[in-house]
Amino acid sequence: MNIGLDVDGVLADFESRFFYVMAMKYGIPKKDVKLFQWDFRQGLCLTDDEEKQIMNDIFESNNFFPPVSGAIEGCHQLKDMGHDLVVLTARKDKNNTIDWLERNSLGWITPYHIDIDVPPVVDVLLDDSPKKIARLRAYVGQAFLFTTPQNKECMDMYGRYQRINDWPEFLEWVRQHDEQNKSEKKWEEILANEK
Repeated sequence: MNIGLDVDGVLADFESRFFYVMAMKYGIPKKDVKLFQWDFRQGLCLTDDEEKQIMNDIFESNNFFPPVSGAIEGCHQLKDMGHDLVVLTARKDKNNTIDWLERNSLGWITPYHIDIDVPPVVDVLLDDSPKKIARLRAYVGQAFLFTTPQNKECMDMYGRYQRINDWPEFLEWVRQHDEQNKSEKKWEEILANEK
């Protein structure tokens, strides 16, 4: 199975980096920042230039982007299960993404920048952005929305995704999907041999 993964919010802990930057560069402690949507301009009352500066501050170094709990191990488990993984990201700097993947022992995963590259067709997509899931629907079989504070209140009006809360839950879905596929193939073989 081909599995597409987002970076920020699914592999890399964007939330931790965001809170770090807000505290260290802007003097705003975590308890005073509410991360409830992706539109920082609206949520923090910023101009376009101010939002761009915050995003530049967030992405200036990969050193402070810890992995999401279970993500690194989960990717290696998926690889060991025989699945092909790709990254589908909207990060502005592809080299930044490649660097983060290599630093976290995931350099074997090919990244695609969805605003530059033509994304590959994937059987499954795990992303934390409902907007990106809607945008990539022509390239995706089954989409999963990885729960983050920014998307907890999102409503799936058109049935485009299934919600996943953490990596163990996603891995369990993949395992069950694999088992179901093995059973279906076994029945197909039995029926083919009876003919």
